[in-house]
Amino acid sequence: ANNGGFLPTERLAFERSVFFATPGWTLGVNRRKVEVQTRKGVLAFPEHVRWEQGDVTFATFNVPGSNNDQVPWGAPWNTPAFQAIQADEVASRTRAVLRWIDGTFAKANEEHSRGVVLGLQADMWDATAPLSALTGYTEIVQSIAEHSRAFGKPVLLMNGDSHVFGVDSPLADPTTAFNQRYGITTPVPNLTRLTVQGSTSTPSSWVRLTINEADPGLFSFEEVPVIF
Repeated sequence: ANNGGFLPTERLAFERSVFFATPGWTLGVNRRKVEVQTRKGVLAFPEHVRWEQGDVTFATFNVPGSNNDQVPWGAPWNTPAFQAIQADEVASRTRAVLRWIDGTFAKANEEHSRGVVLGLQADMWDATAPLSALTGYTEIVQSIAEHSRAFGKPVLLMNGDSHVFGVDSPLADPTTAFNQRYGITTPVPNLTRLTVQGSTSTPSSWVRLTINEADPGLFSFEEVPVIF
Protein backbone atom coordinates (compact mmCIF):
# COMPACT_ATOMS: atom_id res chain seq x y z
CA ALA A 1 0.00 0.00 0.00
CA ASN A 2 2.83 2.43 0.77
CA ASN A 3 4.02 2.08 -2.84
CA GLY A 4 0.67 2.84 -4.43
CA GLY A 5 -1.14 -0.47 -4.07
CA PHE A 6 -0.52 -1.47 -7.69
CA LEU A 7 -0.91 -4.98 -9.06
CA PRO A 8 2.67 -6.35 -8.85
CA THR A 9 2.60 -8.15 -12.21
CA GLU A 10 1.36 -4.96 -13.88
CA ARG A 11 4.22 -3.01 -12.30
CA LEU A 12 6.71 -5.63 -13.50
CA ALA A 13 5.40 -5.33 -17.04
CA PHE A 14 5.61 -1.54 -16.80
CA GLU A 15 9.20 -1.62 -15.53
CA ARG A 16 10.17 -3.95 -18.36
CA SER A 17 8.64 -1.54 -20.87
CA VAL A 18 10.65 1.36 -19.43
CA PHE A 19 14.04 -0.13 -18.55
CA PHE A 20 14.17 -3.02 -21.02
CA ALA A 21 12.33 -1.51 -23.98
CA THR A 22 15.11 -2.75 -26.29
CA PRO A 23 15.90 -6.24 -24.97
CA GLY A 24 19.54 -7.17 -25.27
CA TRP A 25 20.80 -3.58 -25.01
CA THR A 26 21.69 -1.57 -21.94
CA LEU A 27 20.50 1.94 -21.17
CA GLY A 28 22.89 4.88 -20.83
CA VAL A 29 24.99 7.05 -23.09
CA ASN A 30 27.34 4.25 -24.09
CA ARG A 31 24.92 1.42 -24.79
CA ARG A 32 26.23 -2.10 -25.11
CA LYS A 33 24.96 -5.42 -26.32
CA VAL A 34 24.18 -7.98 -23.62
CA GLU A 35 22.94 -11.55 -23.61
CA VAL A 36 19.32 -11.84 -22.49
CA GLN A 37 17.40 -14.85 -21.21
CA THR A 38 14.83 -16.49 -23.42
CA ARG A 39 12.53 -19.44 -22.79
CA LYS A 40 12.05 -21.89 -25.66
CA GLY A 41 13.35 -19.21 -28.00
CA VAL A 42 10.88 -16.58 -26.75
CA LEU A 43 11.93 -13.54 -24.72
CA ALA A 44 10.48 -13.98 -21.24
CA PHE A 45 12.81 -12.27 -18.76
CA PRO A 46 14.46 -9.22 -20.40
CA GLU A 47 15.82 -8.19 -16.99
CA HIS A 48 17.97 -11.32 -16.86
CA VAL A 49 21.06 -10.16 -18.75
CA ARG A 50 24.69 -11.27 -18.92
CA TRP A 51 27.95 -9.84 -20.26
CA GLU A 52 31.73 -10.11 -20.00
CA GLN A 53 33.89 -7.24 -18.74
CA GLY A 54 37.41 -7.16 -17.29
CA ASP A 55 37.71 -10.95 -17.58
CA VAL A 56 34.66 -11.20 -15.30
CA THR A 57 31.22 -12.64 -16.08
CA PHE A 58 28.37 -10.35 -14.93
CA ALA A 59 24.71 -11.35 -14.68
CA THR A 60 21.52 -9.85 -13.28
CA PHE A 61 18.58 -11.70 -11.77
CA ASN A 62 15.00 -10.79 -10.84
CA VAL A 63 15.01 -11.87 -7.19
CA PRO A 64 12.87 -9.38 -5.23
CA GLY A 65 12.40 -8.81 -1.54
CA SER A 66 9.16 -9.67 0.25
CA ASN A 67 10.40 -13.27 0.50
CA ASN A 68 10.86 -13.63 -3.26
CA ASP A 69 7.34 -12.21 -3.74
CA GLN A 70 5.78 -14.84 -1.50
CA VAL A 71 4.37 -12.29 0.95
CA PRO A 72 0.62 -12.21 0.17
CA TRP A 73 -0.47 -9.36 -2.06
CA GLY A 74 -2.73 -6.80 -0.42
CA ALA A 75 -6.31 -5.92 -1.30
CA PRO A 76 -7.79 -5.93 -3.85
CA TRP A 77 -5.18 -8.39 -5.18
CA ASN A 78 -5.75 -11.02 -2.45
CA THR A 79 -8.54 -13.02 -4.05
CA PRO A 80 -8.09 -16.70 -5.04
CA ALA A 81 -7.68 -15.71 -8.69
CA PHE A 82 -4.84 -13.32 -7.94
CA GLN A 83 -3.30 -15.75 -5.46
CA ALA A 84 -3.00 -18.21 -8.35
CA ILE A 85 -1.39 -15.50 -10.50
CA GLN A 86 1.08 -14.73 -7.72
CA ALA A 87 1.98 -18.39 -7.23
CA ASP A 88 2.61 -18.78 -10.96
CA GLU A 89 4.75 -15.62 -11.03
CA VAL A 90 6.93 -16.89 -8.19
CA ALA A 91 7.31 -20.39 -9.61
CA SER A 92 8.06 -19.45 -13.22
CA ARG A 93 10.48 -16.65 -12.30
CA THR A 94 12.34 -18.77 -9.74
CA ARG A 95 12.80 -21.53 -12.31
CA ALA A 96 14.17 -18.94 -14.72
CA VAL A 97 16.53 -17.57 -12.06
CA LEU A 98 17.91 -21.04 -11.36
CA ARG A 99 18.46 -21.65 -15.08
CA TRP A 100 20.21 -18.28 -15.40
CA ILE A 101 22.50 -19.10 -12.47
CA ASP A 102 23.40 -22.42 -14.13
CA GLY A 103 24.09 -20.69 -17.43
CA THR A 104 26.11 -17.90 -15.87
CA PHE A 105 28.59 -20.20 -14.20
CA ALA A 106 28.75 -22.37 -17.31
CA LYS A 107 29.60 -19.24 -19.30
CA ALA A 108 32.21 -18.20 -16.74
CA ASN A 109 33.91 -21.58 -16.97
CA GLU A 110 33.73 -21.56 -20.75
CA GLU A 111 35.31 -18.08 -20.89
CA HIS A 112 37.87 -18.91 -18.19
CA SER A 113 36.64 -15.87 -16.26
CA ARG A 114 38.63 -14.64 -13.30
CA GLY A 115 35.44 -13.98 -11.37
CA VAL A 116 31.64 -13.81 -11.42
CA VAL A 117 29.35 -10.94 -10.39
CA LEU A 118 25.68 -11.63 -9.62
CA GLY A 119 23.28 -8.70 -9.22
CA LEU A 120 19.83 -8.94 -7.61
CA GLN A 121 17.56 -6.98 -5.29
CA ALA A 122 16.74 -9.17 -2.30
CA ASP A 123 18.85 -9.27 0.86
CA MET A 124 18.72 -13.00 1.50
CA TRP A 125 20.61 -12.61 4.80
CA ASP A 126 18.66 -9.65 6.17
CA ALA A 127 19.50 -9.46 9.88
CA THR A 128 16.35 -7.43 10.54
CA ALA A 129 14.04 -10.13 9.17
CA PRO A 130 12.91 -13.32 10.90
CA LEU A 131 14.03 -16.56 9.27
CA SER A 132 10.41 -17.29 8.43
CA ALA A 133 10.47 -14.27 6.09
CA LEU A 134 13.29 -15.76 3.99
CA THR A 135 11.87 -19.16 3.05
CA GLY A 136 11.43 -18.19 -0.60
CA TYR A 137 15.17 -18.01 -1.24
CA THR A 138 16.33 -21.51 -0.30
CA GLU A 139 16.74 -22.94 -3.81
CA ILE A 140 18.45 -19.80 -5.04
CA VAL A 141 20.94 -19.65 -2.15
CA GLN A 142 21.72 -23.36 -2.50
CA SER A 143 22.35 -22.97 -6.24
CA ILE A 144 24.62 -19.95 -5.77
CA ALA A 145 26.53 -21.76 -3.02
CA GLU A 146 27.00 -24.95 -5.06
CA HIS A 147 28.11 -23.14 -8.20
CA SER A 148 30.40 -20.72 -6.34
CA ARG A 149 32.10 -23.54 -4.46
CA ALA A 150 32.68 -25.47 -7.69
CA PHE A 151 33.88 -22.35 -9.53
CA GLY A 152 36.56 -21.79 -6.90
CA LYS A 153 37.42 -18.23 -7.93
CA PRO A 154 36.05 -14.92 -6.57
CA VAL A 155 32.29 -14.52 -6.74
CA LEU A 156 30.59 -11.23 -5.88
CA LEU A 157 26.89 -11.11 -5.01
CA MET A 158 25.46 -7.58 -5.11
CA ASN A 159 22.11 -6.83 -3.50
CA GLY A 160 20.03 -3.92 -2.27
CA ASP A 161 16.81 -4.23 -0.27
CA SER A 162 18.11 -3.60 3.27
CA HIS A 163 19.59 -0.28 2.12
CA VAL A 164 22.70 -0.09 4.35
CA PHE A 165 26.14 -0.34 2.74
CA GLY A 166 28.07 -3.41 3.84
CA VAL A 167 30.50 -6.08 2.67
CA ASP A 168 30.54 -9.59 4.15
CA SER A 169 30.90 -13.29 3.35
CA PRO A 170 27.48 -14.75 4.21
CA LEU A 171 28.25 -18.31 3.08
CA ALA A 172 31.64 -18.66 4.77
CA ASP A 173 30.16 -20.04 8.01
CA PRO A 174 27.58 -22.81 7.52
CA THR A 175 26.69 -22.79 11.24
CA THR A 176 24.86 -19.45 11.14
CA ALA A 177 21.11 -19.53 11.62
CA PHE A 178 20.61 -18.26 8.07
CA ASN A 179 22.73 -20.96 6.47
CA GLN A 180 21.24 -23.68 8.63
CA ARG A 181 17.85 -22.49 7.42
CA TYR A 182 19.09 -22.67 3.82
CA GLY A 183 20.68 -26.09 4.27
CA ILE A 184 24.24 -24.89 3.61
CA THR A 185 26.62 -27.46 5.13
CA THR A 186 29.94 -26.60 3.44
CA PRO A 187 31.70 -23.21 3.67
CA VAL A 188 31.85 -21.04 0.56
CA PRO A 189 34.68 -18.62 1.41
CA ASN A 190 35.14 -17.34 -2.14
CA LEU A 191 31.75 -15.57 -2.21
CA THR A 192 31.62 -11.92 -1.12
CA ARG A 193 28.34 -10.07 -0.68
CA LEU A 194 27.98 -6.32 -1.27
CA THR A 195 24.87 -4.54 0.00
CA VAL A 196 24.58 -1.15 -1.66
CA GLN A 197 23.39 2.03 0.00
CA GLY A 198 19.67 2.51 -0.51
CA SER A 199 16.95 5.11 -0.72
CA THR A 200 16.24 5.24 3.01
CA SER A 201 19.88 5.74 4.07
CA THR A 202 21.83 8.95 4.42
CA PRO A 203 24.12 10.38 3.29
CA SER A 204 23.26 9.37 -0.26
CA SER A 205 26.00 7.53 -2.10
CA TRP A 206 26.79 5.07 -4.85
CA VAL A 207 29.36 2.28 -4.87
CA ARG A 208 32.38 2.13 -7.20
CA LEU A 209 33.40 -1.45 -7.99
CA THR A 210 37.02 -1.98 -9.02
CA ILE A 211 38.35 -5.16 -10.60
CA ASN A 212 42.06 -5.67 -9.94
CA GLU A 213 43.49 -8.82 -11.50
CA ALA A 214 46.60 -8.51 -9.30
CA ASP A 215 44.45 -8.72 -6.15
CA PRO A 216 43.67 -12.32 -5.04
CA GLY A 217 40.23 -11.08 -3.94
CA LEU A 218 39.74 -9.45 -7.37
CA PHE A 219 37.08 -6.98 -6.18
CA SER A 220 37.26 -3.79 -4.11
CA PHE A 221 34.61 -1.22 -3.23
CA GLU A 222 34.38 2.49 -2.52
CA GLU A 223 31.40 4.52 -1.37
CA VAL A 224 31.11 7.70 -3.43
CA PRO A 225 28.95 10.52 -1.99
CA VAL A 226 26.16 11.94 -4.12
CA ILE A 227 26.12 15.75 -4.02
CA PHE A 228 22.73 17.30 -4.75
